[in-house]
Amino acid sequence: FDCFSAWKKATLRGFDQGYKQGDAWHPAIIMLVLFNEPDHFENLEMCYPKGAWCRLKAVISALDGVLTAEREAGVDPGRVKLSVTWSFAIRESLDGLI
Repeated sequence: FDCFSAWKKATLRGFDQGYKQGDAWHPAIIMLVLFNEPDHFENLEMCYPKGAWCRLKAVISALDGVLTAEREAGVDPGRVKLSVTWSFAIRESLDGLI
């Protein structure tokens, strides 16, 4: 479940539409929520392999896409906080120990 290209494209488009001011994010942007409850992705058909691998790959690849877009657009990193909101659902860990 690779989200790199989608997030890179969306972030670059956002910069083109005003989310970038000079060499930085627009001052009105303080946080970017990458996903809301990606732990529920495992129920999607395109999520393979199922489980922790899918949700973590989605999050890490999205983060990589945003950071790559920042670099390509010449945007100074670090001011805008990046976040993922997880549900309270009980899920198995990536290593299967929890």
